Amino acid sequence: MPTSTRPPRRTVARRLVRRRTLTEPAAPPPPRQSLMPALVLGVCAVVLSGLAAWFAQQAHHIRAAAGTNIALTDNAATSEANGQVASAVNTLFSYNYNDLDKTQQAARSLLTGKAVCQYDQLFAVVRQHAPRQRLVVTVTVTNTGVEMLTGDRARVLVFATQSDTSTTTKQTATAGTMFAVNAVRRDGSWKVENIDTFNGEARTSSCR
Repeated sequence: MPTSTRPPRRTVARRLVRRRTLTEPAAPPPPRQSLMPALVLGVCAVVLSGLAAWFAQQAHHIRAAAGTNIALTDNAATSEANGQVASAVNTLFSYNYNDLDKTQQAARSLLTGKAVCQYDQLFAVVRQHAPRQRLVVTVTVTNTGVEMLTGDRARVLVFATQSDTSTTTKQTATAGTMFAVNAVRRDGSWKVENIDTFNGEARTSSCR
């Protein structure tokens, strides 16, 4: 009787298992959980909480100021502050190179406090350049807005047109300007106490 050449079933099964193990790709490792989303959310939470606190503080200040600001409720006082500040600005910043003393002398009755020093420093530049260029400058206030009016103090936004004429070249240049004025009411008249040009504080930073 001939002997069978077939390998035992167990041997065949082992070979199949081994072959499958060698040919099948290994299972990928479980994905790592990134900490970035958690960190980003944490930072956002801190920023948002900080902003919420800041907005709450600003709202408190606005409500507190609104209780004493009569700019929108007392039309007579607001109109008086607007009119006198506009008139003062027209006088303070209009000048003729041929009579600068007149302008500076008139300014004395319109200024008080820090504004006296500010104006003297600004006018020193005018004295230096106006005679050389023979300048005649006319400033005309076109609009004003009272931001704050509390008792005898006011802050007024000023919009004006400045016209510069050189009598040498006979040329005129016109430009618009905007700045803010802090004013104080003394003896029934509003006087300029501070001039805020928004970008010109460096020139008058020594004034206190």
